Amino acid sequence: MPPGVPEVSFWWDGVGRDAPRPPLPGPTSADVCIVGAGYTGLWTAYYLARAAPQWRIVVVEQRFAGYGASGRNGGWLTNSITGGATGTCAATAPTPPAACNWP
Repeated sequence: MPPGVPEVSFWWDGVGRDAPRPPLPGPTSADVCIVGAGYTGLWTAYYLARAAPQWRIVVVEQRFAGYGASGRNGGWLTNSITGGATGTCAATAPTPPAACNWP
């Protein structure tokens, strides 16, 4: 972890974590192996399990679920880099999208 970056996200720091699980004891087999227990990996495993409950699905994670970017996401979005709504509407003139027709 780079200097100054906390070991866990703000969210994990606030609620605490369960004790780490032990590493896999050795080789295992699966119908599907998903590497990474972030949002994408966990949702993929969830929907695969619903679609094919007979499959053995294994999710492997280097540290713990939600450790990386998924656990550190603040859930906000900004368009200021592209000039915001004003910049977007100006860039699409003379036929701006309907969203630009606000009062």
